[in-house]
Amino acid sequence: SLRSSTSEEEPHWKQFIGRRFQRLVVDENVPNDPGELFEGKVAAYDVNSGFYECLYDDGDVDDCPEDELLEILIDKEFVAEIKSGKKKPAAATTSTEPAAADKPKGEPGV
Repeated sequence: SLRSSTSEEEPHWKQFIGRRFQRLVVDENVPNDPGELFEGKVAAYDVNSGFYECLYDDGDVDDCPEDELLEILIDKEFVAEIKSGKKKPAAATTSTEPAAADKPKGEPGV
């Protein structure tokens, strides 16, 4: 059956589990608050809600949608891969795509 072939490829969310993140929390009530950096790791994924469970080192737990998670993950290379091609299988060649496709749309050139 065709179903067996899908089991080899892990669900997209699995590659996020166990990854470290770093979030800057700023108190908006405090003028010029430099903020505090909190670290933790992605503990789980809720298939029903589509949210990742982010477990902070101090024991706090936060639910994060994927786009928010991509902003706070420490591994920027991984984030770039996800954003550029949503982690396509290695067989997909990038040479067929124009170079301009790499640039995020709507952002000024850096």
